[in-house]
Parts: sequence; C-alpha cells; structure tokens
Amino acid sequence: MSEVLEQVENVVEGGEMGTEEVEVASRFVRAFMNGQPMAEIFEIPELYLEMVEEQAYQMYNVGQYETAETLLKGVRGLDHHRYYPYILLGDIYLRQNRLEDAEVALQKAYELKPDDVCVVLKNAELHVRRGRQAEGKKMLEQVIAMADDSNAHYRRAQVLLVALGRPDNTGKAEKE
Repeated sequence: MSEVLEQVENVVEGGEMGTEEVEVASRFVRAFMNGQPMAEIFEIPELYLEMVEEQAYQMYNVGQYETAETLLKGVRGLDHHRYYPYILLGDIYLRQNRLEDAEVALQKAYELKPDDVCVVLKNAELHVRRGRQAEGKKMLEQVIAMADDSNAHYRRAQVLLVALGRPDNTGKAEKE
C-alpha cells in the first residue's frame, strides 16, 4: 500500500492534482487496499447491483451467456462479497463445459454462502462432472437434507442421486 500512496504523493508534488483531489484519491486507494468493495467506495446503491444481477439472469435464461457473463463480472468487480455473480457464472461455465472456470466460481460461491441450497447443488454437479462422485454424492445428500421436497433443487438432487446409483427412496423418511 505504501508504494501506491507514494505514487499519489509524486502526483501531488508534480502539481498534477490539487490537495483536495489527492485527499479524495488517497481515501479511495486506502479503502480499496483494505478490501472495501468498489461499489461501497463509490456509493453504488445495492438496488443497482441487484438490477444488474437480474438483467444478467434474464440474459442467462435466453441463452445470451456472453452478455450475462459480462454483467456478472461487472457486479463481481464492484462487490466481490456477493455470492450471486459467482453461482450464476459457475452455472454458465458448467453449461459451456468450462469446468475449471466453473470450479473457481462455484468454490467462491460456496465460500461466501455455504448454506445456500443452489450453491451446494451446483458444487455437487461440478464434483460429479469432474469425476469426484463421492464428493458429489455427499453434497447431493446435503441438498436433500437442506431443501423441502417441493423444492426444485431437492428434486434435482434426488434425480442425480438415482442416476449415480442411489435407490429412489430418498427424502422424507431419511430427512425426518
């Protein structure tokens, strides 16, 4: 961080910026270097980020993955603490068979929100696709335990477990 602040001081000494501008720039640099999300630094409203995420989801739904990916990467750049861009990027990468990219995105989503049923399910699917059936089955079991049997993620986890060789008697009896 000291190198960055030193560069800012060099700009000041060169007369390229006034003292007030340097103070503002220094405040932004310090906040960024301390891990504060850019959206917070620049006071971008939460609602705006949610709207961009929703637009990305709409693009995803109509198969415009490149546009969705661009929007999600923008949100992720503004606030790296939001799990949603990571989970949707991971799903896009799974659909595109970009398994290494999917793994990075889905691991980050799991780090940020390990109790989200969709995050667990997508990570389970990734494990299965990468040949790690035992890990995938364990996470699918976790989805079954987390979700209600009317939940689409629960039903998908059941189908995947059956496909992986588990009998179709999953569910309520084991959950209770």
